[in-house]
Order: sequence, then structure tokens, then C-alpha cells
Amino acid sequence: MIEWLTRADCNLQPPNRPSALRRTTSALYFHHSGTAGPSKPHTVDESIRQWQSIQEYHLNKLILDKYGNPTYWPDGTVRKWADIAYNIGIGYQCVMDGRRLEYQGGGTGWPWDGYSISICVLGNMTIESLTWDQEDTIIFALQRIRSLYGDNLEVNGDRDVNSTNCPGDNLYNQIDNLWERSGSVVVAPGPPLEEEDEDMGKPLYRIRSEDVYEAWLVRWDNGKLSHLGDVENTSPVYAPLPVYVETNRETYKRLVEESGTTWTPTH
Repeated sequence: MIEWLTRADCNLQPPNRPSALRRTTSALYFHHSGTAGPSKPHTVDESIRQWQSIQEYHLNKLILDKYGNPTYWPDGTVRKWADIAYNIGIGYQCVMDGRRLEYQGGGTGWPWDGYSISICVLGNMTIESLTWDQEDTIIFALQRIRSLYGDNLEVNGDRDVNSTNCPGDNLYNQIDNLWERSGSVVVAPGPPLEEEDEDMGKPLYRIRSEDVYEAWLVRWDNGKLSHLGDVENTSPVYAPLPVYVETNRETYKRLVEESGTTWTPTH
């Protein structure tokens, strides 16, 4: 049974700074963790430990200038990577959230991260071969991605746009095959989406506050409001809806209460 593990499930650390929601998704790029020796995990727990280690490494990486010197924020704080670079990771019979599917990643670089999902397969795919469980887990993740972003994504490896051997020949040579095999009508389960009430009718428009980090709401044609989760908000069902920005914070709080969600403002 393949699991989709959230950041909380993996006990990841808080990011150095929030990642922005990706405005469009037209591609995905494969990576591998690529450590020096064989590193493929053989249990879910081992997968989580490796994922935590990658995040810790990325959280401590400095953002350097073109001369290789540290850079600084206006308050004098040294600039570091925002978070683990990848959107999701592929472990032993588990998909692990990194920055998560809907956020802009940092694994492939500019400008590709602005419109693509980055997937990191744990292991050194230059010297290790894909096993059946890895293939099934990758296909599981790709089915989920197809259900959210469609079947017309451009699918590549990191080496297609960067000077690197990533994601290793043993994965790179299978990318097209894995994408083709994922084109099933079966949709892989993922992080739970908000269930739609059968009586809600048609969604009319989305609502957010002036603070883009607050919750999103959707107004239905029966007059009711409901809360939108992050994955839902960027899905083809809701993303095309018009957006109304409520500038009065007290009014927005009342709308949140009306939606019946347990969400509370961040500040």
C-alpha cells in the first residue's frame, strides 16, 4: 500500500520563509538524491529520515552572489534557501510532501521552477536501478499530478535544462515510459481534498483577504461559502474562477466564520 505522507507525517522543519503558490503548471522535472554510494531506502521510516536530512541540508544552504559570496536580507540576516528544494519526494512505497505540489519549488532553477513541479527520487540512479516498488510509487504520484494539472505536461529530467547528470541514466531513460504508464483512468489518492457538498451547486467565485497568506474561500450559487484547501485552490475546478479580494479584515473574519471552517487568521 503506497502512502502519501504530508510534511507533518515526515516531521519536516518549518521553512526559512514561505514559498509562493505557483501561478501555472506546464511541466515537471525529475531529480534523484544522488549521494555518493547506493542510497535507496528500503522502508518508509528510512525514506522519512533521508527526506529530513535533505531538508536540513537545504535549509542551511546559503544564497550566494555571482562571486560566491553570501548575500543578506535588508535586516542583515544572511539569505538561505527557503526550504527543501523539491515539491515531492519518492521513497519506499511512499510519496513525501516537500514544498508540496501547489507551491513554487527550488529544485530545477530559474525560470523552470516558476511553472514546473520538481520530483526527487531517493537513491543514486546513476549506479542503482529502479525497482518495481519505485516504479509503482512514481506512477502513483504521476497519476495524482495528472488528476490536478492534466495530461499535457512536459516531462523532463534535471539534465535537460542544467549541466548535470541528474536524475541518473537509470531513471532518466525510464521517464517517458513511466509517464505513459501513469496515463490510467485510475486516480492516485493524495492529501485529502475538501469534500464538496452535493447541495452546494456551482462555484461562482473565490474570495481572499488582502493578505495573500490567508485562507481562500469559495462562494456557491446557493449563497453558501466554503473553505478551499491549497491543492483545491490551484486545481482546474477552482483556479479559473474570478477572485474577489476583501479589503476589510473584520468583514473577512465574518466570511471565514460563515464558511464554517476551523481556520483562524495567522496574525
